[in-house]
Amino acid sequence: MAKAIELLRGDVRSDATGRIVLLTDGQANVGLTSLPELAPLVTAEGRPTTTIGFGEHFDKEFLTALADAGRGNTYYCEGVDAAAPILSREFAGLDAVVATNVSVELTAVDEAVVGIGVLGLLPAVPVPGGVQVGLGDAYDEESREALFRIDVPGLRLRAHEVADVAVRWAEVGQEVALHEVRTPVVVNVDEPQAAADAGLDDEVVERVVLLEVADAGRRAREAAGDGDGATGARLLRDAADKLTPYSDRPDIAERLGRLHRDAEALAWDPSDPATRKRLHFRSLSTYRGRSLAGEDIDDAEE
Repeated sequence: MAKAIELLRGDVRSDATGRIVLLTDGQANVGLTSLPELAPLVTAEGRPTTTIGFGEHFDKEFLTALADAGRGNTYYCEGVDAAAPILSREFAGLDAVVATNVSVELTAVDEAVVGIGVLGLLPAVPVPGGVQVGLGDAYDEESREALFRIDVPGLRLRAHEVADVAVRWAEVGQEVALHEVRTPVVVNVDEPQAAADAGLDDEVVERVVLLEVADAGRRAREAAGDGDGATGARLLRDAADKLTPYSDRPDIAERLGRLHRDAEALAWDPSDPATRKRLHFRSLSTYRGRSLAGEDIDDAEE
């Protein structure tokens, strides 16, 4: 990693996009070996750092946290055959980077707002009156999703501007240009029955369900780590039931198949490290809400 940082500090074109890609067994045993020592290196350098855990015995939390510190991606590489597609995807993405250091900040502007939070596990930091989420680099033809929760229990009947959203990024090119776009969050407060009749946004509801499924995967992995494969399998089957209403979509149908296969694997052998790592990275990919056009999020992050 130190050598990679040294090379990127060298004679690099001003319009070039640099990235550190660490392929490792995750057993740090020489030189700097702890996250508090390594994370500041990649954070201070400002270059996206991607980590790829190879095999079954790497520390997934360590490599995930290191990638978060470097605003990069993280992958699980089960074997040699899986390495080439991961590396190809990562390096192909360099040509498609259109913005760096993308962040979304949500802050309250109405005193009736009592809380603002982030759903999922996106890297987030508190700011006065709200929260800021770091999204890292943005790629051409890519969609990103971030879900926020705003608690506004004390509003009267009328339209209210409750919060302000600021999206910030640095443009990639010959010269670094910083950009910011702001937009208000306005809610229409109505009588309870009228609000109920209006219904919920289907796209948001579906995304919340996917996050609940991801959380079930995390809890199933933790149960398996305690040797309780039966509970882990039950959590995954319950999650599959939540997804069933959306099973007419091919991507959801594939997720359902994965959930049932992982449930069977946990019930059979909760100690299997490969199954537990798959659950970790599938949940992580959903939490991060990242997909490129034509790609399934789970496939991209595995």
